[in-house]
Amino acid sequence: MDTNGLIKKAQALYPNTNLDITKLQLNQHVLENYEFDGYQIHYDDDLIIIASNTERGHFYGLLDVFSGNASTALKKANVAERGLHVDMGRKFFSEAWFMDTIKLMARLKLNTLQMHFSEHLGFRIESKRFPQIVSNEHLSQDAVRRIINHANDYYIDVIPSFDSPGHLQVVLEAFPEFLMENTTMGLDITNPDARAFIKEIYDEMDDLFHTSTSFHMGADEFIDFGKYDEFPQLETYAKEHFGPEAKGFDTFVDYVNDIASHIQGRGKTVRAWNDGLYRIDQKPTVLLNKDIIITYWTSWNPMMAPVKTFVDRGHDVVNYMDSLLYFVLGENAGYTYPTEASIMTSFESDRFPNRHETCEGDLEQRAETLGAMFSIWCDKPEALTAEQVALQIQAPLRAFALKCWNEN
Repeated sequence: MDTNGLIKKAQALYPNTNLDITKLQLNQHVLENYEFDGYQIHYDDDLIIIASNTERGHFYGLLDVFSGNASTALKKANVAERGLHVDMGRKFFSEAWFMDTIKLMARLKLNTLQMHFSEHLGFRIESKRFPQIVSNEHLSQDAVRRIINHANDYYIDVIPSFDSPGHLQVVLEAFPEFLMENTTMGLDITNPDARAFIKEIYDEMDDLFHTSTSFHMGADEFIDFGKYDEFPQLETYAKEHFGPEAKGFDTFVDYVNDIASHIQGRGKTVRAWNDGLYRIDQKPTVLLNKDIIITYWTSWNPMMAPVKTFVDRGHDVVNYMDSLLYFVLGENAGYTYPTEASIMTSFESDRFPNRHETCEGDLEQRAETLGAMFSIWCDKPEALTAEQVALQIQAPLRAFALKCWNEN
């Protein structure tokens, strides 16, 4: 462990602090109660001693010291993963914006940044294989590498997010031969050439995000998941490939498994949204890959599977709790901007979106979770400037971070 480097890194986030750094001492401890990058600060005469199992934990302890918030209490997070999701597909965010946001995340002890670089309004990272899909405003691959390196320097993992087979309008405008009939942004998942094309995009972006250990493949809002009968080609494909009892949703699950297997074969874990998987009104012949991490954001439709279903079937889950943690530009789709008060009062890392059962009223959902994520979604990209977004997320993001660390 580079003690001097760690100290300089933490000090850079609080440059106006007057502290004799020769009094700082970092101790490596292997203790069970230091899980999730936990740490503890001790005072011994004029020494300040920070104990932790991990380098990241020592960094967090140093942040407390330099910010003037040090205490001798054991500090540990409620969850291993504490993150920020940024929809940079609908709205362009500059390299400088990401650099500043990463510093904010570091001060808040958040450790995961998810860069959602493709949406129906834009594809925002340079593609050398398919330059025709890239929006005019975009980040170069070199800029993305600098962002990744900057994040990693502050112990923040970066997760790329490329949504398929839905949310692909911009991509498919350049390749209309791969558009599924009767959709505006859905990939024709019955076409092997379309699948091969999408895998090439995943491959290029996977190479770019070389330090990432996980990739979010999307898999939400492909179609209205209650209306597979409007897409008979999906059922035809299913019966041809999976037997006479197979249905259209089997084709969808097969696609999710196919992409997941492809990404896993490149050494990453895979994530997917919950809304189209294990639905109560569907009994697939094709079984979902249980190694896919589920990012659970909603249960607005009573046919959506409860979080317990995913846990019982062996999936890790991450809590995206849309009603409290979605910062949706323009307050689109009935959302309101999250506030410090709403998060401090109501958010808990193991409390998922309520179930909306048809007869029983709302039912609270709780489950052990891998982590939690605060999300910026740019449904109405012109509603706020990038600078306004950066300013307005600060208070709710701080509250989210505090609740993830159980600091009230």
